[in-house]
Amino acid sequence: MKILLSPAKKITLDDKHGLAMTVPRFQEQSVPLLETLQNMDYPGLKALYKVSDAVARPVYDHLQALKQGRETEKYPALLAFSGIAYRYMAPGVFTDEMMQYVSDHLLILSGLYGALSPLDGITPYRLEMGTRGPFDLYAWWKKPLQNLLPDTEEVINLASAEYAKAVRQFRKVTEVRFLRQKNGKLQETAVYAKMARGAMVRWMAEHQVQTAAELAGFDELGYRYDPSCSSEKMLVFVHEENSGGLARKEI
Repeated sequence: MKILLSPAKKITLDDKHGLAMTVPRFQEQSVPLLETLQNMDYPGLKALYKVSDAVARPVYDHLQALKQGRETEKYPALLAFSGIAYRYMAPGVFTDEMMQYVSDHLLILSGLYGALSPLDGITPYRLEMGTRGPFDLYAWWKKPLQNLLPDTEEVINLASAEYAKAVRQFRKVTEVRFLRQKNGKLQETAVYAKMARGAMVRWMAEHQVQTAAELAGFDELGYRYDPSCSSEKMLVFVHEENSGGLARKEI
């Protein structure tokens, strides 16, 4: 069984983690992408990312430092990413058993690296899977991910639509949705969904979950499994204060 999760835009650089890092499985395939970014001039890179100077300039400077060998430090992916999902996962307090679990089961999808294992050593980067430019990242990573995730293995999707698309293009996955009341209907709100995804990964590691069916027991952050909204390939969790008497948005 594999669990899919998105990376985070925000990265925290902490060299006091004390963990033995692994090498990204698709590092060789990532090199041409990194070189393309490093060879772009500043206006081209800013246009590619569609971000402000405040965001683009540090990214450009970092890429040039990597190119010139001035920055070489790597950080374990699971601790480097510090977005909402990762804060609610709280990997910094994982037991050895929990860390081994995510090392065996969790895949962090990545525009630059394809799919990262939690302890893969990475340098800070910013390349989202949906970025349109001199490369089509969905096409670039399709074959490597297809080889990594055969139809014979169960895959649970906790990634955003942008990242899940990289896997959905060649196989079905078990989807997980977290619904709350919004405008009189049960809908998925991005920030709360990110919180729940991180909490679910932590819960799976604590309980050493091995099948999608076991996820029905997840009951954190006020969410409960709702069999009336769920199906074999769609597991729906509803925030308990919103679980009664509301119109349900089609999912």
